[in-house]
Amino acid sequence: MDYSRDDIDGLLNDQFRDVAQAGGVYDGPNEDAKKFYNLVEEASQELYPGCTRFSKLSFTLRLYLLKCLHGWITESFTSLLEFLKEAMPELKISPSYNKTKSMVKNLNLDYEKIYACPNHCMLFRNDHKDDEFCHTCGAS
Repeated sequence: MDYSRDDIDGLLNDQFRDVAQAGGVYDGPNEDAKKFYNLVEEASQELYPGCTRFSKLSFTLRLYLLKCLHGWITESFTSLLEFLKEAMPELKISPSYNKTKSMVKNLNLDYEKIYACPNHCMLFRNDHKDDEFCHTCGAS
């Protein structure tokens, strides 16, 4: 298993440092430990038999990144996952956007979409998240 382009092991160790350093959990794994071990398992699974470029986790994260960067809607992302699975049944990928988002949340890599003034005057967040116009220039 190569997965040379993605440092998934490093990512998991950074996100779950306490779990990784504890070495053992005495009364069974807590929630963070369960998430960690589940993600470690997904990071070690081949995307498909013989695949050395991507693990299940690294491929899923890359697809999720593309969704975020290019503004894909949830339905199109789920349709893409279903189509990939139909075309290549041996792919070990999540069947839906919700499963993918759950995996990403377990890594604490989720995002919140914050709208901005088209003239870059302000961000519509916190007390202004429901505002419909910019307080600086009046743009909507």
